[in-house]
Amino acid sequence: MLLKKVFIIASFLSISLNVNFASASIGIMEKKDLPKAESPFASEVIVSFGYGPVNLYQAPEAVLGKPHSLNSGWGPCPAGPVSMIEPTFGTDPITREHKITTIRNGQEIIAAFDHPIKNDINNPHGIDFIVFGNPMLIYGGYANIPYTKPIAANTGVFAEPVTVSVSPDGKNWYTYESGPYGDDMFPTQAVKMRPDNTFRDGKKRYWEKNFTKPTDPKLTTKDFGGITVYDADQKYGVSAGGTGFDLTESGFTEIKYIKLKSDGGEIDAISDVDPDLDELYVVPENGVSLDVEPGNLTLRWKLPQSKENVTYHLNLYGNSSYSDISRQITGKDYIKTTFENLKGNQGYRLYITADYENLSGDKKRESGLWQFYTKNRAPKITNMTPGDGNVTPIDGKLRVEAQDPDDEEIEVSVLLWSGDITGETSPDWTYTDKPSKKSNWSIRLSDDFSVEPNATYTWQVRISDDQGESIQSQRFTFKTAPLGYSRKTIEDSSVSGDITLMPFHALDIVPRKDVSDLSREISFDIALLDKPGSTDITSKDSSSLGVDFNASADRVLDNSIAFNITLSGDANSVILPMSLTFVEDDFKALSIDLSGLTEKNLLGEVHPVKIVNGHLFDLVEIAGSKSGDIFNVSKTTPSGNTYTVEFSLLLLDSDSADVKAISAGDIGYLAVLDGKKDGKLSDPITAIRPKKAVQPSPSPSDDSSSGGCNISTTPIALILLIPLLGMLKR
Repeated sequence: MLLKKVFIIASFLSISLNVNFASASIGIMEKKDLPKAESPFASEVIVSFGYGPVNLYQAPEAVLGKPHSLNSGWGPCPAGPVSMIEPTFGTDPITREHKITTIRNGQEIIAAFDHPIKNDINNPHGIDFIVFGNPMLIYGGYANIPYTKPIAANTGVFAEPVTVSVSPDGKNWYTYESGPYGDDMFPTQAVKMRPDNTFRDGKKRYWEKNFTKPTDPKLTTKDFGGITVYDADQKYGVSAGGTGFDLTESGFTEIKYIKLKSDGGEIDAISDVDPDLDELYVVPENGVSLDVEPGNLTLRWKLPQSKENVTYHLNLYGNSSYSDISRQITGKDYIKTTFENLKGNQGYRLYITADYENLSGDKKRESGLWQFYTKNRAPKITNMTPGDGNVTPIDGKLRVEAQDPDDEEIEVSVLLWSGDITGETSPDWTYTDKPSKKSNWSIRLSDDFSVEPNATYTWQVRISDDQGESIQSQRFTFKTAPLGYSRKTIEDSSVSGDITLMPFHALDIVPRKDVSDLSREISFDIALLDKPGSTDITSKDSSSLGVDFNASADRVLDNSIAFNITLSGDANSVILPMSLTFVEDDFKALSIDLSGLTEKNLLGEVHPVKIVNGHLFDLVEIAGSKSGDIFNVSKTTPSGNTYTVEFSLLLLDSDSADVKAISAGDIGYLAVLDGKKDGKLSDPITAIRPKKAVQPSPSPSDDSSSGGCNISTTPIALILLIPLLGMLKR
């Protein structure tokens, strides 16, 4: 009783006051020396006989750690708790881990604990360990979940028995041939139910039952028939259910290994049972809050009277299946420990076990469970572009960077008003992205809003997390640039290298409606190219788009992707949005390691290339430090290896031939001077994989040669297969 009272009171004091004590009065080792605590749950799979590739329900390690508490929604069943009428299945909705392991005929699992499980008469009901499966009480259908319908009056247990054996050394075994069995009585009731048969409180919190406490084995299915799940939960007491086993029958005083065999049963977890003294099962009642600040949490408490030091085993779990922090501490009078970097909006469960010798010389082992939640923190907006008073092209982008300190999904809404708006009025346009864990958003004005050139707009960002916390930015006002660029606009922009510009008057932007017409003029083919950079090439056939390489041992095949745009009116330039799609076969043909391929490093493996008037230009090298503004790389399929590279070409009908990177407002372009002053833009574009330098190797000596080394003349070109390239406007 002393442990319970003192621990709870002192814990609350430390949370609110965070009082520090001198290390001499605490009598505790420095944190860096703290050994790992004993886990109350199985911690290692020693044998998993008969298992092949790991997949759902065939992952032996799923029997480790504590049992799972929540189920995802499925069929008529909404997402809810693992309960005696809805057993655990699928993957954990929070951690995405496999939840249970099926043990079929011919399969076997041996799990080990990191400490001996003792045959202790002080354990509640004489039970020494618990095996959790996925049985359930027959309920009469799922249509009324969440639990407004009583359990069937003549209920039974849907079970798939698992035979359990125990051993102290992995050599000598005892098998519970006649039961009890795993995946049988009692079905897991992972969370504490509320009187209205729900399981979350007003703050969406739930409270786990104690997985180290057994259910009274005298209960039968008749005790649960015809009552609600809440009433049935009361019969479990603090226990979360599971099949209890007494080691007395085995003849062993302690064991460390547990063997599982079955013909189709499932196992979720195995737990050690600790003596049931005065419970430390602390659940907020009557509106009492256990919300604590995230970050570092310091707990301290006065120890029970003992002859020597008291050793505490602390296992702190978040809303996941495995121990986040496992720690063993020893002290005499007071004890203090700090858990660092606790996340916000997180439920934590602290399993506590104390070993000591009381003043009478009796060896004691006390245990309990303390639960708390950390407070939710609002997301933050870290950057918005364009800023107040900036100018952006009409196909420029609104960029937002934000983060959630608790790593929750956040929803972003962008509000846009026409004009300089200061009062409260509804936005003219709203863009909302679905909740995700993204940290940056890029919304092109010409795609999502009907903006006009040379006009003023006001915008604002609103962000909310999945707990209802929301923030909004201040309002920024920006202007769109006039339709068309003056010579001075280009010259004053950030230009990489020298560029010779001719006067021009207007700028065509290829509208969405013309994209389909343009795509009909695109040809698709294969290119074999060498090193990046600007390389001289000559026209192989002036009537085609084919080119030849003048570099050693390398060549370009006959057709690159090409476009043919006739300029309208007095325009001598056009903005052309490009979309290049790379599929998995492209990368395999290039021998690119798919396992290391990401959106961030894609442009290190594949470079878009522009061929202009006998020169080949590597666009990634030209973009240089501006690559982040010019190229947008996205993964088209989350589970596959299809990537899209998007960028905009500013094509100029010019007598000179060059390609330069420029920035205008918050968007980057690749300015292409096509070298053909002919009123149209019709040059090819393709792509390469940058080639790593390889030193040539000497050929074996040949007596018939004239001496010296023969350098191999085998082509060293790199191949890129691109079913090139959708010419699509974003």
